[in-house]
Amino acid sequence: MGLELELRDVDFEAGRRQELIVGGGKGQVPCLRIEGADGSVNWMYESADISHYLKEHFSS
Repeated sequence: MGLELELRDVDFEAGRRQELIVGGGKGQVPCLRIEGADGSVNWMYESADISHYLKEHFSS
């Protein structure tokens, strides 16, 4: 799809797992952090859901 996504490694980058837990409520990966136009933030955890979301919103 040609998307540029910021990747974060919760095992090797200090504080990333805690950031994930504080923000989304779980330390589970994969996780997609979705920022809305209104400033809202949603966290999506399931691989199939993430794939569907990306295809729905970014496929041409």
